[in-house]
Amino acid sequence: MCLFCSGDTKNVSHIDCRGCKKIKKIPIIPGLVILDCSGCTVLKKIPIIPGLKKLHCEGCTALTEIPIIPGLELLDCEGCTALTEIPIIPGLVILDCSGCTALKEIPIIPGLVSLNCTNTNCYELPIIPGLFKLDCNSCIFLGKIPIIKGLVSLSCRGCKNIREIPVIPGLKKLWCIE
Repeated sequence: MCLFCSGDTKNVSHIDCRGCKKIKKIPIIPGLVILDCSGCTVLKKIPIIPGLKKLHCEGCTALTEIPIIPGLELLDCEGCTALTEIPIIPGLVILDCSGCTALKEIPIIPGLVSLNCTNTNCYELPIIPGLFKLDCNSCIFLGKIPIIKGLVSLSCRGCKNIREIPVIPGLKKLWCIE
């Protein structure tokens, strides 16, 4: 039984309720820093949890929105197939929205260092200053890779509509083989 189901959430900084099929709503828990609700397939919404730094909600297939959580540093929403947009979250450093097949665009998130948008339906990607790593494999609608100053690692395998890779100063790792 996960902590939410038991109701015992006092003085908790990390909650791991992966795979719980009963959670429909997550309560606001003061002091919570890490929340892993991956695989909670009936969860539709996550509240604004002040102080939350890491949110793992991979495979939450009913999740339709992510709130703006100031101070959130890591958002892993891989496989959230009902998610149609990613909000601009100040302070976000790592974003993994791979497999979010309803996602058609990625916003400009200042300070973002790593972005994995593999297997999304994005037509274009924004120029995100300071982005260090970009994985956009199997984005079949993606037509071009933006020139992002400071990008060091780029993986764009399976992006069938990309005809050329631009010159990106400083790029050290490139994966684009079909």
